[in-house]
Amino acid sequence: MSISIQGKLINAGLRYFVKPVLSRTRLSAAIMNFTKSGFDIMSGITLPIPSMVEPERVNVDGVPGEWIDVGAGINKSRVMLYLHGGGYFFGSAHSHRPLIWRFSAQGALRVLALNYRQLPDFPYPAPLEDSITAYRWLLKQGYRPENIVIGGDSAGGNLTLVTLQKIREQGLPMPSCSILLSPWTDLTCSGNSIERNAYKDPMVPSNVLRFLSKYYVGDEDPSDPYLSPVNGNYAGFPPMLLYVGSTEVLLDDARRVADKARQAGVQVEYKEWEQMPHVFPILASFLPEGRIAMRQMICFINTHLGRASSFRPHLVKKTA
Repeated sequence: MSISIQGKLINAGLRYFVKPVLSRTRLSAAIMNFTKSGFDIMSGITLPIPSMVEPERVNVDGVPGEWIDVGAGINKSRVMLYLHGGGYFFGSAHSHRPLIWRFSAQGALRVLALNYRQLPDFPYPAPLEDSITAYRWLLKQGYRPENIVIGGDSAGGNLTLVTLQKIREQGLPMPSCSILLSPWTDLTCSGNSIERNAYKDPMVPSNVLRFLSKYYVGDEDPSDPYLSPVNGNYAGFPPMLLYVGSTEVLLDDARRVADKARQAGVQVEYKEWEQMPHVFPILASFLPEGRIAMRQMICFINTHLGRASSFRPHLVKKTA
């Protein structure tokens, strides 16, 4: 499929106005905190949401989040746990409302968007602790696992995968399915596309990924499966839908996860979109490809919601 005119214009804007700023930024703690606020403000200006979207703040066993319910046809027994991206240092439930509200409105489900702890104050394992807390909270609220979807973009895609690993490790029931948008799955930054697509990627500079990885990982081993889920064991994972752009530096992060999950017997739908930018479905207001992807994701959710997992934790071989 050839890229739309809108896609070409968005890529040009990202390449000439966003990527240069990101690539030259030296991310001190002060700059990180400033960027967090600025990103939320800019997302609200550039990606407005309909007035009918009225997020409700919620305390998820000590972790802040937002409920988003859009439309009168919501089935409140169906829920999505959404983990936003932003390199583990920016982004929020607020910044990702332009994407999240569509899941609710088009999927007729509730979305719990989590404001998990982030850099610079909270490196690994704080985000994972918060995400598993949120999943346990949903179960305590009475949501059946077969009626739960888990998903995330970029660093939130990483967090989605490591949360699934933690769910399995703790012997909890698996959710119905997972959705991953441009997931950052290798914090060693060793995928071939990190260099191969360094120029082609219209938005994400490779050097920023390397910096954020070191900041988030600290003294831990970046190849650990709870930091780089590309190295994880996918046995027992629920059906998985992945999206990535063909020119992204994270292309191989997504490809390798799809391949490894398939080898473990996971039902995987992998969609590699020609020349689409990082997490392109968030641009569905402007981008035809984003609207198509949203329809595909809703179809995937509707196919799998309500199907109980046959996974049994005690049958999984532990990895070294």
